[in-house]
Amino acid sequence: MATRITMADVGENLRTLSKGALLRQLHRLALWYAGRAETMSKALTGGPVLRARSGRLSGSIAGDVVRRKNQIAVRLRAGGGGDDVKYAKVHEQDGVPGTFFTIRAKNKPYLVFPIGADAFTERGVSRGTSSAWVSVRQVDIPSRPFLKPSMDQVEKSMIADVRKLLKGEAKI
Repeated sequence: MATRITMADVGENLRTLSKGALLRQLHRLALWYAGRAETMSKALTGGPVLRARSGRLSGSIAGDVVRRKNQIAVRLRAGGGGDDVKYAKVHEQDGVPGTFFTIRAKNKPYLVFPIGADAFTERGVSRGTSSAWVSVRQVDIPSRPFLKPSMDQVEKSMIADVRKLLKGEAKI
């Protein structure tokens, strides 16, 4: 069970360590956890949660630290950058399993795509030569979160390490 930090504990630590030094240590700790969350999310995109076809989704995942005046936050994101991976949001869906993202036809009345064993390669890429095609008005894609589960797991150990740092029990 985690011990509580009192203001006296934080005050004592600040007396022995300058505010800037404490913030630098917190920043280093946050960077380490950002990297850990990034690694865990990338592992989920290539295995049990999502099948990797091109590696673009995994390559778009980035963990970093946002530092503002007296505030440090770990951020994990995917889909951005120069090569946008727009389907990252479709898979994550606010990290809530059991939710769906609906895709509807925009310029035509139906979405049309091939089906059958011969319609796709081993990686799931459409061959376009299938004899069987299906037309539907919409498709519901289930969420497959890969960012939130990683952040949830990292958060548990990060909070304990921040407590130790604030109490002066750990140095980074």
